[in-house]
Amino acid sequence: MSLGLKAADYLTMLNDEYAEYKAQPLSMRKAINCCALANSLPEIVYAQYGSSNPLKVHNTTSQYAYRDYLRTQSEAHHTVRDLCDFSKHAVLDRKSVNVRTAAQQKRLEGFFQGLLALTTTREVERLIVTFRDGTEKIIDEILNEAVTYWNAIFSRDGLSA
Repeated sequence: MSLGLKAADYLTMLNDEYAEYKAQPLSMRKAINCCALANSLPEIVYAQYGSSNPLKVHNTTSQYAYRDYLRTQSEAHHTVRDLCDFSKHAVLDRKSVNVRTAAQQKRLEGFFQGLLALTTTREVERLIVTFRDGTEKIIDEILNEAVTYWNAIFSRDGLSA
């Protein structure tokens, strides 16, 4: 592995970066860093295990096939790829691109308050991802899913060694 790091070291970096993002959830820089690490993991894992232990990459024959396999496991994987690529290229011509925009937006959200759990609303700022079909998702949810997913994959497939 490059720089003497193993795939598990990159997972640790992703977890650390995600913890920093959660402390600053409006930081597009930290969100992009999380996306970049999560997006790089398929190639890093494949480079470490593809030829030495193909069972750990589900007997896929290339890093592209491994990435396609992972996409069947979690759509967040595909979304972080789009966000990472957009941060580098601004415009993508891949037919599989699903993200249209990502931007900081103000929105009304409900909060439970008091012993009666009454819902009140207030305006909050969030990083929002808008997909090509017009649906929106808070980037916090996407990153949480991606990080949770990678931790589960490493545990399930024995990639932490």
